[in-house]
Amino acid sequence: MVASINFVEAPAEAAAWPEQGPEKLTRLTIGSSSALVESEVSLPLYFTAAPGLKVGSVSAEIKFPGKPLSFVKAEKSGSSGAIGAQVKAEVSSEPKEEGGLSTLKLTISAPEEKATREALPDGVIAYLVFQLSKEAEADTEIVLQNKASALTAEEQPKRVEPVLAYEGKITVLGAPIISCFFYMH
Repeated sequence: MVASINFVEAPAEAAAWPEQGPEKLTRLTIGSSSALVESEVSLPLYFTAAPGLKVGSVSAEIKFPGKPLSFVKAEKSGSSGAIGAQVKAEVSSEPKEEGGLSTLKLTISAPEEKATREALPDGVIAYLVFQLSKEAEADTEIVLQNKASALTAEEQPKRVEPVLAYEGKITVLGAPIISCFFYMH
């Protein structure tokens, strides 16, 4: 049995708070996955609030190469859907001459119409669905850069500082090896 462990490196600014390790700060992490060329891939978006902090909304600005990858949709997770969270996503692209990066602006927020606003739950709060194009190169990784911000769940929301943002990766797989069943016998 082979086990795989993925370590996520903390951004350089995390070193500025020696009394607080990353586990004591609010974090937004894009998961990693793999997929074949010309297929859809779904990445989980993990959220963790700092201990004792109630976060009402979180926003991410995610940059990715637009040629091999296109954004399809953002879906609520079971836990964010249970509180009636809203997910808003908007994509913009740079001209191909300027590197062809696309930017996904994503906001996930707890409903505001309730008498007492609920906090976003820790854990997977959304799934980001992308489409790999035929121009995606097999056996490569596509990095999704992440910049995040958050607001508290108070009646008068306050900006949460700091919010650690971890990038995600999509590993593009080559064509599967298919052997002939009849030849194998």
